[in-house]
Amino acid sequence: MAAVQLPDAASLQRTDRVVKKVEEIVQKTPGVKYCTSIVGYNMISQVMNTYSGFFSSPLRSGRNARSLKRNTKQSRRTSIVPCSR
Repeated sequence: MAAVQLPDAASLQRTDRVVKKVEEIVQKTPGVKYCTSIVGYNMISQVMNTYSGFFSSPLRSGRNARSLKRNTKQSRRTSIVPCSR
């Protein structure tokens, strides 16, 4: 699970563009089965607004998934998606 949060009062359309870009990045990641997103709601913080989005991306079984899990745990950090500005 992951969440995206744009600046306060960002439009739903802007948030949707960012969420689609993140989906593209996640779906190209080895070991990810698929990516489901929700725009306008953050399931982690349980907040509904125009500037939040939520992702769920189950992993495939196998070596790529194990490697992805290990790398994700080691490098939890905030990232900036280029189209979010």
